[in-house]
Amino acid sequence: MTYEEVKKIIGCDGELMSEVGSKGQKYYTAVYDWKGKDGISNAVLEFQDNKLIFKSQVGLR
Repeated sequence: MTYEEVKKIIGCDGELMSEVGSKGQKYYTAVYDWKGKDGISNAVLEFQDNKLIFKSQVGLR
């Protein structure tokens, strides 16, 4: 799944938390955070070469 596919499902951009390398380079890795409306829940997703490789969530239903 790509970042754009995730963004379409969630409905908004995530907040870029960290990145390694430069966009377009091989193994470019970016970590994004989406916060829940309650201010406590969140999802953290990591993409490498624009493919989802890791996800973590807290308090989502």
